[in-house]
Parts: sequence; structure tokens; C-alpha cells
Amino acid sequence: MLIQLKVDWRKTPYPVSFEVTAHGIISLRESLLRKIYPIADAFVQLTQKTDPPGMIGAYCIQTLITFEKQPLVEAVSQGVYDASGQVFYDFVPKTQDLAVRHGGGTNVHQGIGSQYANAKYKKVMSTGDRIALELLRAKKMGKLDKIVT
Repeated sequence: MLIQLKVDWRKTPYPVSFEVTAHGIISLRESLLRKIYPIADAFVQLTQKTDPPGMIGAYCIQTLITFEKQPLVEAVSQGVYDASGQVFYDFVPKTQDLAVRHGGGTNVHQGIGSQYANAKYKKVMSTGDRIALELLRAKKMGKLDKIVT
């Protein structure tokens, strides 16, 4: 469901603008992944339904993370094991943009590689390097048509 927030910008003393102030490598706590994966899954399923075979390349769902009070919910029932008490602040992802390419934040680790790819391949590997590796693998296996539209 798409929800667009209506804002009366005349009521704010701040200029209307959107500026990216930082791109950084982050790692999410496992308890937060329960709300992130469904966003990506829903996007992929929608693209498969509307334009088969769907999105099979790099993409970036640019999302803001907010925290909102979740009263009368046991944290453990939400997969959060490090909250004290019955009321906790849970994060609410709010997608603000979709880039059908790898995100600009990946430029941050061009020289040092992505922490996940570095661990998996045991060498410095940027997002571009990883995409090139996947293309070469698919070509060698005769499956380039499975990953390129």
C-alpha cells in the first residue's frame, strides 16, 4: 500500500529540501530484519507479477528508520529479546525512494569493500566487483539470460 504523507510546508520555519547528508555502511540487528526482508520480498514479487521475470538485478530500497512506541506488546513476541518491560520502541521502516541500480551508498566502500562480500569471498570486494563476479559466473555457466534482462 502506498501512503503519501500530506505536509503543509508553510507551517515550518525550515526550507523545503532533501539532502543526503551521509552514506554509510550499516549492519542491522537481527531483530530488525523481520521488517526489512518483507519489504524487499514484496518489491520483487510485485515486479514478477507486473513485468515477468521481475527485478533480477541490483536494486536499492532507500528507507528511513523511525522508532515508535509499541504499547502492550511483548517484545519477545516481536522477535526483540533485548527490550526491558512490556512497552518498547520498535522501528518502523518508511521507504522514501527506490533505485533500480545498486545504491549510491555503495560508493563509500569502493576502496575497502563491503563487510559482507569481504567476509564471504575473503578479499576486498566492492559492489561493482561483486556484480562483475556474478556476471562472469553466469556467463561461464551459460546462464547469463537468468540474471540479465
